[in-house]
Amino acid sequence: MAEDFPKPKPVLEETPEGSIINYLNVWDSLKAIINFNKEDLAKLEEIPPALFYEEYLTRYNYSCPELSDEQRIIVGKLNQLASQFNSERETLIKEGNIKKLEEYVQQANSLVKRV
Repeated sequence: MAEDFPKPKPVLEETPEGSIINYLNVWDSLKAIINFNKEDLAKLEEIPPALFYEEYLTRYNYSCPELSDEQRIIVGKLNQLASQFNSERETLIKEGNIKKLEEYVQQANSLVKRV
C-alpha cells in the first residue's frame, strides 16, 4: 500500500532516498503528531507504530543504499528503538505520557547524528 503514503522529501538535497538520515522522516512524523496533539491527549491514538528501517525502504519503494559497518550498527539500534517504541506505544498513549514519547524521537535523532 505504498501508494497511500506520500514519499518523504530528502532531509538534505545531497542525501539519497532511503538513507539513514532520511529515515528520520519516520520519527519526525511521530514528533509532529505528538506536538500537534499535546493539548488533546485523545488524539494521541493517531500515533502510528514506528516503521523499521527495512519497512521504510519497502513502503516508499527505496533501494537500500550501501551502508558502512557503523551505519549497519546504527540501523540495528534504530530497529531496536522502533521495536521498543511499538511495544510500549499503546500504554504510553493511554497514559498520555508525552515525555516518554518525545524521548523516543530524541533517541532516534541522537543515533542518526552519529552517521
